[in-house]
Amino acid sequence: MATIIKAGNVASGAQITPDATGILQLNTGSGAGTEAMRIDTSGYILGGYSSAFDMSPAGTGQYAQISASSASANWKFGALSFSTDNTANGLLFIKSRSATVGTNTVVQSGDALGNIGWRGGDGTNYINAAAIQAAVDGTPGTNDMPGRLVFFTTADGSSSTTERMRIDSSGNVGIGTTSPTQKLHVASAASAGNVYSLIDSSGTANGYNAANLYKNDQRQFRVGVLGTVGGFTNGALVVYDETAAAYRMVIDSGGNVLINATTRASLEKVNITHDGASQEGLIIVNTNTAAGTHTAIGFRRPSATTVGTITTTLSATAFNTSSDYRLKENVKPMIGALAKVSALKPCTYKWKVDGSDGEGFIAHELAEVCPSAVTGEKDAVDDEGNIKPQGIDTSFLVATLTAAIQEQQAMIEELKAKVVALEGAA
Repeated sequence: MATIIKAGNVASGAQITPDATGILQLNTGSGAGTEAMRIDTSGYILGGYSSAFDMSPAGTGQYAQISASSASANWKFGALSFSTDNTANGLLFIKSRSATVGTNTVVQSGDALGNIGWRGGDGTNYINAAAIQAAVDGTPGTNDMPGRLVFFTTADGSSSTTERMRIDSSGNVGIGTTSPTQKLHVASAASAGNVYSLIDSSGTANGYNAANLYKNDQRQFRVGVLGTVGGFTNGALVVYDETAAAYRMVIDSGGNVLINATTRASLEKVNITHDGASQEGLIIVNTNTAAGTHTAIGFRRPSATTVGTITTTLSATAFNTSSDYRLKENVKPMIGALAKVSALKPCTYKWKVDGSDGEGFIAHELAEVCPSAVTGEKDAVDDEGNIKPQGIDTSFLVATLTAAIQEQQAMIEELKAKVVALEGAA
């Protein structure tokens, strides 16, 4: 093997030497030098070893045109840029739909333009672990080349990659979907039961696990989980208005929903705190404009039986409680109603909270006559000694009052008959 090019002095320098098999070899160092790189008879450029080897996952014959190897952990390829402007070196992949080198033929939607892959040896073959692919993402044309980036990884127990994320030509990011419709579109199989997104601040005691949401420069909201920092001992899901520095909604660890509040007033599951002088706490809008009765709110027990409703027409609201004959048995006429009415103690009073006048009944007194019209217990308090007030639903007095009127009317009719008889006798 004769040296055809030698640079440097006689004792040392770089040499380019062909051998008898047609391999072109670059040596560096003193004397004959040490091989640094070679171009073999297949045109493969090799650095650090003497022959190309199959890098395919299944031994199907995939060889790198340029490859380098060493035992060190240093970078094998580098591109350095030294300039006074903002330019830099790059790695460029080019694809043409032509078999003739140098011929520019338009590519098609879906064509891969370049791949970067990572494989690891399993003792027999080199198995795919991850990859990034650039591809055409639409119909290209003159000065028009829509593109996408697709990211792949291999699951544990597998030897082939699966798409995990893509950035399409419109800038939408898709995770679990190949057709993202929003700037971030996360999807999962219906039966997968996966968590779509996890923001974990476990390393920061009682801190936010949160996402910040902006509307231009007008408003900033934070949505996340908050611990004892916000006064939520067992954690809570919160919507926090950063602009106003106020909690807008809280779902606490007990599943209670608080709107414009952070703590429950009592035992309520939903708390809407508002300024009654300028706000309405809750509005239910029925968008159906047809005449008829429509249910706005329904009340059910665990048996799924409806026990009451609030219904509306185009002009009125009705508060209804279940009264279907099919739900009742042992139905009998009410008797003694007039005596009950006589036992009632209607009264006037003033409310302690604001001194306003009121009229009606005292709950525990009414309970002695008509217990179905009263809820709660007399003198009841909660664990902190706060009053648990009794309540009255006067609609439950209607039947008693109706029966009393009927009894009274029967007495009147009896007296009228006696008067007629007396007048006839005279």
